[in-house]
Amino acid sequence: MGLPQSVKLSILNKDSVSIATGIVAATETALAVSGVSLHDAIPGQAWWVYLLIVLATFTVLVVLIRFVLARLYRERIELEINGNQVEIVEGDLFAQDGKKVIPFNEYFDSNVDDIVISRSSLNGMFINRYVDDLAELRRTIEGDNSSPLPIYDSNGRRRYDLGTIKRFGEDYLLLAFSHFDEHNQAHLTMAEYERCLMNMWRELCRVYAGRPISLPLLGSGITRFDDVRRKSEGELLRCMLCTLRSTGHSFSKPISIVLTSEAISRVDLYEMKGVSRYGL
Repeated sequence: MGLPQSVKLSILNKDSVSIATGIVAATETALAVSGVSLHDAIPGQAWWVYLLIVLATFTVLVVLIRFVLARLYRERIELEINGNQVEIVEGDLFAQDGKKVIPFNEYFDSNVDDIVISRSSLNGMFINRYVDDLAELRRTIEGDNSSPLPIYDSNGRRRYDLGTIKRFGEDYLLLAFSHFDEHNQAHLTMAEYERCLMNMWRELCRVYAGRPISLPLLGSGITRFDDVRRKSEGELLRCMLCTLRSTGHSFSKPISIVLTSEAISRVDLYEMKGVSRYGL
């Protein structure tokens, strides 16, 4: 099921028209109460001239309101999804308060060598900046068996179900996000992506410990989708929000999805209100 056709056209346009209609209606009511009419203000004109004036005024209002709303929600927007306060914002994930989600592959590999893990990836930056002892990181990952999600044996290595969360220190939640093949490429299908997100929200509900949660835009890096074209930032963001809505889980603290300046410039944040209002 999709959005109503009028909503698909543009939630921003729809809201701009609604606000402008309200302003025009309120103005007409105020003029009627005061006994003033457009005919009194501009006497001696044909009826169609008055109609054109009203239509022109209404059109200008819609354009102005649309401009203001687009500017207000260019870098940040707050939504409510199933009672959860969700913020989409531009920023640095590592600078956020509370728990920060860091995507890994299904093996929780930690070798930052620009082959297994790129130094420029969020995963690589986390390990290089915030992990002092790789052996301690491995011990922490292997010693945390609190997740109910299954663990598989793959050629003598532990392979974790996508969506599995491992806690590291007080502030970091490590996420098994993608498969990893013999060519050192991270990949998954769209169905696996959605299932990973569903698992992730359940896991986050289990481990967030009543603290705010910050996530990156998952899937926007070097991860490849096996069965579909590369998804846009807006499509990935909508999928993250829709899976949160579908799980029905409730978080007592805000959830922030933190986008880079490049990513947020390619997303129409206001259109994300459609997830909050209509579920899609």
